[in-house]
Amino acid sequence: MLKPLPRVTIHPRPVEPEQPAPLPHFVELPGPRAPRVLDFDSECRPDAYLGGDITTRSLTGIAAQFIGEPDMWCECIVAGGSPHFDQLVAMLEGFRELYDAADMVTGHNIVRHDLPIISGALVYCGRPPLEPKLASDTLLHGPKSGLSFSRSQENFGDLLGIASDKYHMNNARWKRANTLDAEQVALTRERVTSDVRMHIELREAMVGRGLLRAPRMWRP
Repeated sequence: MLKPLPRVTIHPRPVEPEQPAPLPHFVELPGPRAPRVLDFDSECRPDAYLGGDITTRSLTGIAAQFIGEPDMWCECIVAGGSPHFDQLVAMLEGFRELYDAADMVTGHNIVRHDLPIISGALVYCGRPPLEPKLASDTLLHGPKSGLSFSRSQENFGDLLGIASDKYHMNNARWKRANTLDAEQVALTRERVTSDVRMHIELREAMVGRGLLRAPRMWRP
């Protein structure tokens, strides 16, 4: 007769604590950045007749500055330097570089004036037009006057108590500036840069008082 096998006590194997999976390698990304808003203005002179008294417009200067950033960019056409066409292309492409880096552009009457003129000048020079961009226009998107007050940038600034002002250009100064003489171009430069400095303050005041409607997408 077979003897029964001795009883064996089976002890459970200790469970090893689970090791956390190694973390994947990652690069820490910066937090969300604030949108870059480019404030700009351009100046022109009459060029060629289209018909009747209507003339085309030739750009003479552009100034631009990102709001909240210290540096202002400005280029003006000067007679007697490099060929006019080369200067124009360099100025336009310099502006395009800033424009492409912006999340939104702003200015006074830029939707109907500055943006179409700059984009059209690029096409005239054999370059692609500006890309569509969100635009905040303090004339087009500002309050309606109902013929109660002028909607010029200078008048808006005075109404809202803006300290800065546009450099005043009368007819005699415009005539001198539009010769593109090297000394007289200083008038154009002063005008276009003062416009941007003032507009940065103007837009801030309009936003603070709820006088500026939402920006809209501009397309060439």
